[in-house]
Amino acid sequence: MSALTNAGLILSRSVSRKPKVVQDIISFANNTDKPVPEVIINKYPYFEPLTNQIQRVDFLYAERKLERNVMDYDDLLLNWKKLLISKPEIAEVYAEQFQHILVDEYQDTNKLQAEIIDLLAVKHRNVMVVGDDAQSIFAWRGAEFTNIYEFPKRYPEAVTYKLETNYRSTPDILALANVSISNNRKQFPKTLQAVKKSKGFLPALLPCSDVEQQSAFIASRILELRDEGVSLEDIAVLYRSHYHVLELQLELTRRNIPYRVQSGVRFFEQAHLKDVISYLRILVNPRDELAWKRLLKMIPSVGNATANKIYESLASAGNPFALVKKDDFRAKPRSAVAWQSFVQLLENLVSDENRQ
Repeated sequence: MSALTNAGLILSRSVSRKPKVVQDIISFANNTDKPVPEVIINKYPYFEPLTNQIQRVDFLYAERKLERNVMDYDDLLLNWKKLLISKPEIAEVYAEQFQHILVDEYQDTNKLQAEIIDLLAVKHRNVMVVGDDAQSIFAWRGAEFTNIYEFPKRYPEAVTYKLETNYRSTPDILALANVSISNNRKQFPKTLQAVKKSKGFLPALLPCSDVEQQSAFIASRILELRDEGVSLEDIAVLYRSHYHVLELQLELTRRNIPYRVQSGVRFFEQAHLKDVISYLRILVNPRDELAWKRLLKMIPSVGNATANKIYESLASAGNPFALVKKDDFRAKPRSAVAWQSFVQLLENLVSDENRQ
């Protein structure tokens, strides 16, 4: 967010409220190896007046990461590719090490990932990719189905094995899929065959004018199925994101239809695990801004402003751990007892005895 502020984008309410959009623009540019202005013109034309500022954010963000000694996921790919290209001796070591390379869901790889695979396979050329050109669903984040479609061109010696037996869907669903896929201009021709037998239910596509109409239809259909003898426990509604289902939950409640939302938090996304991992992160990288601020805000009376103030002091110090222990550390919060407990825990963690 500070990169947005420094670049002047905070002045635009539409942007400052949605910093993730700016992040998406920069990430898409990195993953597709395209300039930021080109991405804005083609995918985010309404941001064109802010092109210079968004480029400035990109520069400041890269600068901040370098200062903090951190990389994001895009950097892992970008720098990996740069390393393989700029350091031939290193590229040769890994090209020799990886004699066989297997890639799953290859249709969802982006340009960067495909180039890295080709660089690693340059010596042995033993590459096996598994994927379906008709199932590419991540173009919005830079995936290119042409990676799998043009694979035989990059590897003329490749042999294609078609897996056309489907164990998941009914013949009715596959028939619809086959007809739809047949219209793709670029594809590996295939005809899917179902193992399951038809249950007599045909797939249906129902265009709805808005979410209210959609919710009303789903609720009505659930009641119809219930009246036909189908147990509510055997009915499921699949959706992509939680915000898509808010109206449906309201509609089900209005009609007294009991429901249960099945969802879960990833193991490492649980709050207490993030807290523990933050301690480990600052031990490895004492300039990890996100980890420091997460830990600081766990201290009573420390909010965003105080956490920012404390971190700026720590970031400017040669040894952040030594600074927090000083009695005259001016940025420390009002809660002396909690602060001392925090400092003591850090001392224990960084001690030679505990780090062995």
